[in-house]
Amino acid sequence: MDLRHWLLVSLTTSLLACGGDSSDEDVDSVTILVSAGSTVNEQSEVTLSGRTTLDNVSSYSWSVSDSDYTLEHEDSASVAATLTTPEVRTSSEQVTLTLSATSEEGGTISGTFTLTVEPVNIAPTADVAISQDNRFDENTYGGAIAVTFTGSGADEDPIDAESPISAYSWQQVSGTDVLTGLDVSGSSLTITTPALAASETLGFEFTVTDNEGGTFTEPFEIVVLDVTQTHPIAEAGEAITIMEGERFLLAGSATSLSDDATPFLFEWTNNSSDLAEFADASDATTYADAPAVTEDTDITIDLRVVDQFNNEDNDQVVVTVREMPATYVNDTGVVVNVSNTGLINGSSHSFPGQDADIGRDRMHESDVLEKAGAGDEGFDFTKLDEFGDEIDATETDWSCVRDNVTGLIWELKTNDAGLHDVDNTYSWVSSTTSEENQNDSASCTIANCNTAAFVEAVNAEGLCGFYDWRIPTHNELMSIMHFGESGGTFVDRDYFPFNSPDTSVPTWYWTNVQNVDGASGDTLQNSWAIDFSSGNDNFLLKSSENYLRLVRAGR
Repeated sequence: MDLRHWLLVSLTTSLLACGGDSSDEDVDSVTILVSAGSTVNEQSEVTLSGRTTLDNVSSYSWSVSDSDYTLEHEDSASVAATLTTPEVRTSSEQVTLTLSATSEEGGTISGTFTLTVEPVNIAPTADVAISQDNRFDENTYGGAIAVTFTGSGADEDPIDAESPISAYSWQQVSGTDVLTGLDVSGSSLTITTPALAASETLGFEFTVTDNEGGTFTEPFEIVVLDVTQTHPIAEAGEAITIMEGERFLLAGSATSLSDDATPFLFEWTNNSSDLAEFADASDATTYADAPAVTEDTDITIDLRVVDQFNNEDNDQVVVTVREMPATYVNDTGVVVNVSNTGLINGSSHSFPGQDADIGRDRMHESDVLEKAGAGDEGFDFTKLDEFGDEIDATETDWSCVRDNVTGLIWELKTNDAGLHDVDNTYSWVSSTTSEENQNDSASCTIANCNTAAFVEAVNAEGLCGFYDWRIPTHNELMSIMHFGESGGTFVDRDYFPFNSPDTSVPTWYWTNVQNVDGASGDTLQNSWAIDFSSGNDNFLLKSSENYLRLVRAGR
């Protein structure tokens, strides 16, 4: 410290001589010298000294009225000392210094001095980061764009080191108002740029206030372009999850602040060479078939939109393709979509989610379905010979058909007037000992043309080397129905030939499921059957004559 600026303050105090009375001749004084004067700043070091008229001083001592102040006096034989002032918050404070001198004879005199300590606040600093749009120059934006201002502040002398800034404030100083209705007291602020007929510069200020009331204001600007320079907003749609081989629909759209920006041009692209081509990559709404995968696979599809001012925007949709799980139920065989007026060539966003776009049948159409055998669409059949052995699909003589999806093995009907002839009909009875539903109008090659007798005859024969043939359940029989067929029986006729030649009338096949409607006492009168000419099911009187195709095994 510069000792040329010592301030001399003379304070007197009375000293009584040992054993005597005080008198004017006995008055001595202590003078305190402070290097900075009577006013000093917070958190500063002050050199203290002093002098006294007391003769033969043996020691000096210092004290301070506030314990927050650090006073160092290393040598009591010396009057020199150092005072360190603490942090003072928002207003000045006073502290009293006391210097005492003790003579060799034991007498002590003291002097005091009042020191004023002033707070010193270093103004904070502030900075603003602005979210950027890489389609434009820095701090330049189109209309209707969300822009985020992120402010930060710092303080070199914070009262509270953990929260040096006590307040934030945003203000707009020029341009079209964008702050009305927004909370402008946070450290960040998101605005939406206005739609402008002419480009405009918007001016803002960001102000921070520290804990001692100091402020700092950071000005900044952004440029908002007119609507003809504003990019359209492309929307590629929501994320899609689909099974491999299935068809998915893409619904793109675009908007613009300018009415003259339309019509838009659309362009779909994908980042996977395995993905089937889009039905129309230049249509806002289109579709594609998912590829075969061995694990969940994300495919990112890009949509590019260009308006009439040649402004463009891009969006993406993620299509998650999953491996088709093993299924034990056949698909329907339907691969054609429909509207409310007729068939659709391909798929339509107006009639989404149809059977033809999902499942094994669509996988077959997309050429990603692996089969153990063969068959139309999603069906997978294998021909078996009279011994139950597999034979090639091109063979023309076979006895049974194995469904590789359900694991069921089916009786093959013939056209030879024999036991398995397609024209044979049966009434429904529960066992060979029951004749309550026997219908003599049923026609077959065995003595009693009923379901139980036919099951017994086929098992006695050992068709295809098996002896556990039975009437199928409702679901089992329905599993081989091919609803994609037209102009004939609803079944894959390459594997199940010899069907009813007249499909203008019902072709009812029995199931083993009885029906409780129309019960007579404890006896059920009806059983369910499926019409292979229409796909309908119904319950029929057990005494009626209908067709029967037996099944065995299963998973």
